[in-house]
Amino acid sequence: MKTPTLDASQCLNAKAPFACRRCAQACPEEAISIREGGVPALNPDACTGCGRCVAACPTEAWALADTSGKQWFARLAKAAAGKPVFALRCARAAGEGFVLPCLGLFRPMWLLVLAALGVRRIVVHGTRLCATCPHKHGARHWQEVQARARAWQRRLARPLPELVEDHASAPREADPSIAARRAFLRTGLFAFVRAAAEAAATAERPAPASEREAVVRALRRLGASYGTVESDLWWPFGGLVAREHCTLCGACVEACPTHALALMREGHTLLVQKPANCVGCDACVRACPEGAMERTPGVQWPVLAQGTSVPLRISIAESEEARHA
Repeated sequence: MKTPTLDASQCLNAKAPFACRRCAQACPEEAISIREGGVPALNPDACTGCGRCVAACPTEAWALADTSGKQWFARLAKAAAGKPVFALRCARAAGEGFVLPCLGLFRPMWLLVLAALGVRRIVVHGTRLCATCPHKHGARHWQEVQARARAWQRRLARPLPELVEDHASAPREADPSIAARRAFLRTGLFAFVRAAAEAAATAERPAPASEREAVVRALRRLGASYGTVESDLWWPFGGLVAREHCTLCGACVEACPTHALALMREGHTLLVQKPANCVGCDACVRACPEGAMERTPGVQWPVLAQGTSVPLRISIAESEEARHA
C-alpha cells in the first residue's frame, strides 16, 4: 500500500515554522506529527494511505501515488468538463468513472469548480467498501464533503452538483486482465472505440486554471452571496485586518509564505492583501512587531470572487502630502 510522501521544501512550516497543522489535523489515524522546526513527520506503520493529508495541504507539500493534490485536481477537471453527470470512484470499486486511490483525496472545494464546469450530478462509487479496505476512511471523508456541500449551497445562487452514492458498488476484480476481458465482452467493440475517442478528446483539452484560481472563478460564476465563510481544514482561504497602530514596516510582507501581502508605494504607502493567496497561516500576525495584524474568522465570498487585492492600511500622512503637492 502506498503512503503519502512529503516535499518539505513546499511545506508552509519550512518558511514559517509552526504556521500550519492541517495535515496532522486531517489524519484520522494520528499518523502525522509536527516535530522540531514545524516539519511534519509521517509514521508509515500507522498510515492507511487515505490521502486526507494531501487533500488538506494548501501548498501541495504532500503527494499520494507521486501526485499532488493540484495534479489530481487538474486530471479531475479535464475529465469532468462538459459532463452533466460525472462518475467518481475509489480504486477498489468496479465500474466506470474517474478513479482516485481513495475518496479521502477529494477536496470539498472541488465541488465549486465542478459546478462551474457544468456538472449537475456526481455519482460516487465505493463508499460501502471502506469497512474492508486498508484505506478505511473514504466513507467518513465523503460525509464531510456532503456536509460542506449543504452548508455552502445556502450561499450560492446556482446549485452545486447533486451527490449520489452508488451503494451497489462491487469490489474491483483482483486480476485486472480478467476484469478487462469481461468489460470488453460486456460493452462491445463500439463502446471501446467510443471510449478511446473520448479519451483522446480529453487529452487534447487545454490544462485548466490553477486550483485556487479555478475556485475563485467558480465563486464568480455561481453567484456567491455575502456572509463570512470561516477558514478551516477544508476552506484554506483567510482574511486579514490591519489595525490603526500598523506602521507599514513590511514585516508581515516579509513573513508571508504565500505572497498574499504587498506594500505599494505610489505617492503613499499602501498595504494590500490578495485573499486568493492567503491560506490563513497567521505568519503575518506573529511577525508584526506592533501586534497590528489580525486574522478575521474567514473571508467574504464576493470579495474573494473579485480576484483582486484588498487594501488593509494606507499611510494617511503621505496621502495628504501627495494631494497637496
